[in-house]
Amino acid sequence: AHVHRSNLAVRSCSHRFAWKQKRTMSAEASSGSFRLGMCQMAVGDDKIKNLQTAFDAVRQVTAEGAQVVMLPEIFVCPYDMQGLPAYAEEVPDRLEDAKEGVHDYSVWIRKIAKENKCWLIAGSIPEKRD
Repeated sequence: AHVHRSNLAVRSCSHRFAWKQKRTMSAEASSGSFRLGMCQMAVGDDKIKNLQTAFDAVRQVTAEGAQVVMLPEIFVCPYDMQGLPAYAEEVPDRLEDAKEGVHDYSVWIRKIAKENKCWLIAGSIPEKRD
């Protein structure tokens, strides 16, 4: 995984898959600036291997001080519009309702953010809709 680092000052960051796992951030972060880790990774056909690669990349940038981490678009499967339905999962309304085996992406994303004590913007994932 390639890792890009940057210091940014922003007013707000909002995304459906941005989950905060820490109750408080440093005084520097609360004043409007934070350390951002951007992860670029090779993606293959194995979704669990892709999730593990993402986990390793997040672990690396948070160890280097990132407080907010961005994963790439479609980081869990190959970017192939015809193949996306095979990887699609239901996304629960509340992250707390995510169940392993049903909502694997949501479970892993939550686990990655929680264990690395960071905000995680998880790119995009193929979502199954009713």
